[in-house]
Amino acid sequence: RLLDVYLLLREHDEPLVNAAKDEENLLCSADPTSTWISRVVPGEQHHFKAPRSIRNLFTKGLMSNGATAALSVTVTPDRSKLKIADISNLYALPDFTTGLNEYVARHAESTTSGPTPRVFDEIAVWYKFRIQQYSTCRPSMIMPSQVVQAQPLSSDLPFGNCDAVLLNVDGQSQDNPVHVAEVRAVFQLVRSHHSRDLPDFLSQPLLYVWPFHVIATPDSQLDTCLWILERVYSPSSPQAPACRIGFILPLTEVTHAADLVPVFGEKVDHTLTMVSSQERYDRFYLNSYVTKE
Repeated sequence: RLLDVYLLLREHDEPLVNAAKDEENLLCSADPTSTWISRVVPGEQHHFKAPRSIRNLFTKGLMSNGATAALSVTVTPDRSKLKIADISNLYALPDFTTGLNEYVARHAESTTSGPTPRVFDEIAVWYKFRIQQYSTCRPSMIMPSQVVQAQPLSSDLPFGNCDAVLLNVDGQSQDNPVHVAEVRAVFQLVRSHHSRDLPDFLSQPLLYVWPFHVIATPDSQLDTCLWILERVYSPSSPQAPACRIGFILPLTEVTHAADLVPVFGEKVDHTLTMVSSQERYDRFYLNSYVTKE
């Protein structure tokens, strides 16, 4: 009889040991906000998954190097049918057209035969997007979504309202990778009715970001043990003063929202607000606890 039982189990590839299954792997705790949206309006969000696993910037962080991030935007953008010039004016980004041309040139197989921004000049924009990840401590739990703002300039927000994010450096040049950047615009090129389909690198949502350079590491900051970042500016000249410069990359290169604290110095301007403080300063501490749960 024992032989019959053994053969029966082997025939159906059943384990010989009656091991109890981990209930935690059978259940999944979801983010209440995303669950409610998916049930009430299931077609109101587009989800995108990062093409590469995440490399954690913080040695003491909880986010694993093999983690992936799910990013989502609403199906209906906040603004649509905008021209390239409209984006430059709306967000005060004079080098937006140049950045878009450079992005296309980097990714197109041939700049002569491939599409150009002049052909696909209608643009849709979003004022925010969401990031979600699984918990590292409890892999069955989906962490609450993080909202990344990218609101344009307005009378209420003269500097806009833009958040910083951590970027995946694996897809960048290793000579001078950008780990942290401020998201200034979330947009997508819209295919015209008389044009062919957009290539993959243009059909997904894109970001225009202002990068930060790392000027100090935790090892050199014995008092705070934090990273120190500095904004990137163009070289100044008699013809043109230095200005902030940015570049364009896919939304899926974002791995996590970042928390920046201005390096105030000896005196603090008491007129600063939570929004204006990020625009009035050029050096920031990077909160190393941002990836902890």
